[in-house]
Amino acid sequence: YSLNTIGEQMTYAQWLIDKKLVSETFKNPAQLVVAIQLCKDLDLPNSALSCFYVVGGKAAIFGDVLIGLVMGSNKVADKKIEWFGEDGVIIDIPKKGQKFFGCKVSYKRIGFESYVSGIYTLDDKEASRSTNPTWAKFEKDLLWRRADVRAVKAVFPDTMKGIETVEYLQDSDGIKTLKSSTA
Repeated sequence: YSLNTIGEQMTYAQWLIDKKLVSETFKNPAQLVVAIQLCKDLDLPNSALSCFYVVGGKAAIFGDVLIGLVMGSNKVADKKIEWFGEDGVIIDIPKKGQKFFGCKVSYKRIGFESYVSGIYTLDDKEASRSTNPTWAKFEKDLLWRRADVRAVKAVFPDTMKGIETVEYLQDSDGIKTLKSSTA
C-alpha cells in the first residue's frame, strides 16, 4: 500500500492509534505522521513504529534501533566497548556483583584513521535525574547503550538523519521518563 496524501497518512495514523498498534505516547495523528516519515527516511518498515515514542513533544526512536542502523550501514570499520571503575581502571568484563562506574564505546568509521568515543557514567545518570525504574534492574545495559548512542551521534550523524533517541530525551534536563519501563 502507499499513502500518497497527507489526508491518507492522517487517517492511517489515527487508525494505528485507535487500534493501539503504536505507543500510547502518540496522542494525535500528526505526531504519528512524523514518525511514519522518519521510518521512510531511515528505510525502516512501518512495523518499526513500535520503536518510536513521543518524548517532550518530539518523535524519537530507541537507541538500540539506531545502533542497528549504524551497524548495518557498512560504515563501521571497528567498535570497542570498555568498562571502567571509579578509579578509571578498565574492567575486562564486569562480573556479577562487581562495581563499575561507566562505559566507553569507541567507533572507527571506514575511511577514518582514529576512533571516536562516547562515554556514559553513573555521574551522568545522576545528573540526568533519571527516574526510569529500569535503571535498577539493568544498570550495566543502560550505561552501555547510552555510551553507544553518544558515540554514534558523533561518528555517524549522516546515518541518524537528525533523529533523536528516546533515551537521550528521557535523560535531558526537565523531561520526565516514559511511564512504561523502557530502556
